[in-house]
Amino acid sequence: VILSMHPEVKEGPRCFGFHPMSRHLAIQPGAVSPGQIVDGAPHRAGLAPTYAQYLPTTGDAVYAEEREDQILLMRGLFMTSFLAEDFLAEKGYFGARAVLISSASSKTSIALAFEVKRRGLARAVGLTSARNADFVRGLGFYEQVVCYDDIGTLDSGEAAVFVDMAGDGGVTGAVPRHFGDRLKYD
Repeated sequence: VILSMHPEVKEGPRCFGFHPMSRHLAIQPGAVSPGQIVDGAPHRAGLAPTYAQYLPTTGDAVYAEEREDQILLMRGLFMTSFLAEDFLAEKGYFGARAVLISSASSKTSIALAFEVKRRGLARAVGLTSARNADFVRGLGFYEQVVCYDDIGTLDSGEAAVFVDMAGDGGVTGAVPRHFGDRLKYD
């Protein structure tokens, strides 16, 4: 915080959050506490809460300046993965026992596969490019790794859920076409 006009937001602390790609960010503090500052700007009202909250490092028990690079990288990625798996688990994986995860070599997908495996209620199936297949297999978090071109070889009789991290139209179209009504959530 380099300048504050809000009585509860002190200048000086560094804040973790999803910041835009810029040198500065001007926010309109809404809810403020020692542990978080929420941007109350009207144009951010429709965003998921995590995208409008900034967490001062002064109140963060995990924060350590010497590990800042690692914390900044992993915190956002892991939080996304944790929340995705927590949602699926809360819904009983929609009755599925396979979680198909695209872009399986991405950090967020790897963390999601880790969480799925840790919980043990379903198996993580990594969807990836042929170039990344050996890397993804070597991670040990996916019970099965399938290249994008081979989605048709998956067992379509098995109920599955699909978590897309890639946004590739070919993949997001192929999975529901292949699984039909056995795709319980996408």
